[in-house]
Amino acid sequence: MHDGFMYNPRYDCESNNLLDIGRMSNVCLKCSALKWKGETPGMCCSSGKVKLPPILKPPEPLCSLLKGETAQSKDFVKHIRLFNNMFAMTSFKSNVICKGTGQGHILETCKLIVWDEATMSHRNAFHALDKTLQDLLGSSAIMGGATVVLAGDFRQTLPIVTCGTPADQINACLKNSYLWHHVRKFSLTTNMRSLTQGDLSAGQFANKLLQIGDGKVPEDPSTGLIIMPCGQIVNSPDELLSKVYPNIQQNFKDQDWFSHRAILASRNDVVEKLNVTIQKQLPEKEYAYKSIDCILNDDEAVQYPTEFLNSIQTPDLQGHNLILKVGAPIMLIRNIDAPRLCNGTRLIVKKLMQHVIQVTVLTGCAKGEDVFIPRIPIIPSDNTIQFKRIQFPCVVVSHYPFAYYLC
Repeated sequence: MHDGFMYNPRYDCESNNLLDIGRMSNVCLKCSALKWKGETPGMCCSSGKVKLPPILKPPEPLCSLLKGETAQSKDFVKHIRLFNNMFAMTSFKSNVICKGTGQGHILETCKLIVWDEATMSHRNAFHALDKTLQDLLGSSAIMGGATVVLAGDFRQTLPIVTCGTPADQINACLKNSYLWHHVRKFSLTTNMRSLTQGDLSAGQFANKLLQIGDGKVPEDPSTGLIIMPCGQIVNSPDELLSKVYPNIQQNFKDQDWFSHRAILASRNDVVEKLNVTIQKQLPEKEYAYKSIDCILNDDEAVQYPTEFLNSIQTPDLQGHNLILKVGAPIMLIRNIDAPRLCNGTRLIVKKLMQHVIQVTVLTGCAKGEDVFIPRIPIIPSDNTIQFKRIQFPCVVVSHYPFAYYLC
């Protein structure tokens, strides 16, 4: 049964009786939908209560490929699941770039494309770029003959696959793409930050990290950890906070004091605990802002009660209960007024009101300006349940100057 959960479009499931569930040979008497044997009757159209418009005839050449009797059409139907992978980028909310558009003109005229942190991108993203450039440039060569520079390090974070296993992450990696055989590799050997700033300790620290990534640094046999002789070692999170943020009750109003302090953490739950602990030390009064959650499809409202929607929290979605204090650093998670207020802009809370938050911008072109942040409708992009949350588009800052995620 293990093979049944490891999807492989090239695997012939019909050759294995345990995996073959048959063909969709049953027809619904209400809506004419095709169904598998044993599938519950009436689930497709709620026993005729749901009426859908008739499906239009597929355009050519798709219609001939689906219904034709030629060798090409039979091969297409046999491997149709493999061809469906070409449309996998739709799950990433990608835009279609066509000839004659502004984006298409930019790609047609550019001489060099640089893709930073390419090792973190799904291989399907590179396939989409390859096919797009071939179409725009009218060439069947790899990337349409354009020069593409991919920057990254495979010792860092690989592509994120939601609910996936380590094998799924490796399978989504660029090295498992047909494009990898055409990649010419170059290595950067000089640490420019250490060279230009003359900081020898920074260079030594960077070399130590490279040795760890190459597996050349032995682990402690008793703990399984790699110990690096740098900085001070603390015994508890409270001691760490007192070392990084000493006398925070008096210093929290000094933005420069905050900007030179940060705590790295490897897990999001650790970051949240540290942020809550630090915010509690601020002397100002707490304000709680609760979101308004509703399902987008009114027909599904009964299936998802409000209490369940309130409990949903994803990386790109603010929690139902947002607790803030005056003086607390926050970060925007949506574009509001580009380029002044963009996703990732850091702010300091100046005044908390019922419907808006007055903040001071800490980063970007609007640094030092006072602006107002309203509640906005936020729809999560990576959730199977389509719902809307009306909340302030910000989080207690996790990158700066409080604890932040280390990728």
